[in-house]
Amino acid sequence: DPKTEDPKTEDPKTEDPKTEDPNIEIPKLDIPKVEVEYKPLSEVKDQILRSLAGAEAQSKMNAAMEAAEKSLKEYSYDYNDWLGQNPDIENPEPKYEETRNADQDTLEEIAFKADAELGGTPLVDDFEVEDTEIGQVKLYGMHPFNRFAFNPDQEIYEPMMIRKDHNISFLFWKSKVVGSVEPPLEEIRDKVEKAWKRQFALKLAVKAAEKISKDAKAKASLVDAVGLEKADKVIQTGAFAWLTRSAAQFGMRGQAPQLSSVNGVEMVGEEFMKSVFALSANECGIAKNAPETLVYAVRVVEESPSINVRRQMFLMTGQSQEVTSMAINEQMSTATDWIVDVEAEMKVVWKRPAQYR
Repeated sequence: DPKTEDPKTEDPKTEDPKTEDPNIEIPKLDIPKVEVEYKPLSEVKDQILRSLAGAEAQSKMNAAMEAAEKSLKEYSYDYNDWLGQNPDIENPEPKYEETRNADQDTLEEIAFKADAELGGTPLVDDFEVEDTEIGQVKLYGMHPFNRFAFNPDQEIYEPMMIRKDHNISFLFWKSKVVGSVEPPLEEIRDKVEKAWKRQFALKLAVKAAEKISKDAKAKASLVDAVGLEKADKVIQTGAFAWLTRSAAQFGMRGQAPQLSSVNGVEMVGEEFMKSVFALSANECGIAKNAPETLVYAVRVVEESPSINVRRQMFLMTGQSQEVTSMAINEQMSTATDWIVDVEAEMKVVWKRPAQYR
């Protein structure tokens, strides 16, 4: 018989096809290890004591403001009951002092017990209020005051508390609302002229700040750019962060950091911080304050710690309550800005004010 051989039955070697796109380069984040250096207690003792004292003071302030808010809410409940019992009344906006119960504190007494300053604004619209101190405050550091205070769902005598920074809070309510009117030009001529001059002055201020910023790029400092005769106008702010949290906030879950205050800068706003933090060390630019009444030429002296160190610090933080809270606020702000842009593009005209307008 002829010799025969069984055919080979081995499976050929196979390899899974590569799915990676050779044209895509995945960047590697080169983050150096952070070496932590601790200062001796003698150098930071005073700072620690101030921080602890600030936390205690803020805790007392919060308690006093909450007590004041409780008193105002009690009146708000009584006022709404009064409205329910008088549905046909022509003027449903009586003054607080005229309608409070005899056992309720006056506004002066409420403010005195809270060690707070009692104040108010004249009848203003959502543009005029921006010129007031409270009008510069943003809810959760994101939402402009006029966007929620002029919300039609915000009732008369409905108290609301907002925080300007770690040291200042406002407890406010609306006491009167009138419909939109178009007054004769003669009655508002002064306001129109003031608004026009302000817009024109802002353009001039921006040009002047841009020139200083441009000159400063070739100089060692802003003082050299403006000259000795204007050296007293140059502000050394010292180091500051975009957002900070007070000592009282440590350990408090879900508390988002607040916009930092900056030494020498009046009414710091979100746009100011965006402009400044878009610059790197030794770069120059300009930044406006919140009401756009002041324009600053800015030079960043240094950044500390470095960007790589900050990235590592962020990665080490993880998905904390603070990060989540800031992300939610940013998401809400982005959504609101998108709605405003769509309304402007589509030329939306509301028959009545929309919520958060």
